[in-house]
Amino acid sequence: MSFSGEVKEELVKLTNDARHCQLAELAVILVYAGAIRTDTSGAARIELQSDAPYVAARCSMLFARLFHFPQPAGESGNSLAYGGIACLLASALLTAIYMLTVVVRGFFPAGEAGSKELGQVRDPNWKMLLPLFVFTGFIVLFGLYSGPVVKFFADVAAGIY
Repeated sequence: MSFSGEVKEELVKLTNDARHCQLAELAVILVYAGAIRTDTSGAARIELQSDAPYVAARCSMLFARLFHFPQPAGESGNSLAYGGIACLLASALLTAIYMLTVVVRGFFPAGEAGSKELGQVRDPNWKMLLPLFVFTGFIVLFGLYSGPVVKFFADVAAGIY
């Protein structure tokens, strides 16, 4: 790496918490390496062209700090963010497994279901209905009083926790 590249990389590591300094730094990056473009629908986007990946990372960090744009969980470095990613991946895998069993049983039945087997089908007893009612109650309560939980997740997304 050249000397100027090493100096730039070292300067990127410096942080200043003053908002006016961060705005000035972002303005300089956008003036020299950025462009504002609009697509056919009229939506504007900011394009950054740089051969240094740390400049793009710094620009992303400045946007996140200044304008409260969400930062990708993997780039935040927060251990809770990695736990959230793991939970999402695990839930996606479990959902795929659950849905696959429904599809297999629906489209590839094990045997012919005759009227004799269908005549033995009964409504579930209270042991099967109780969890459904309890879960329904929790969902209704959460829908009515979700403020504290939503605030907690918003704080986690903002990087407070």
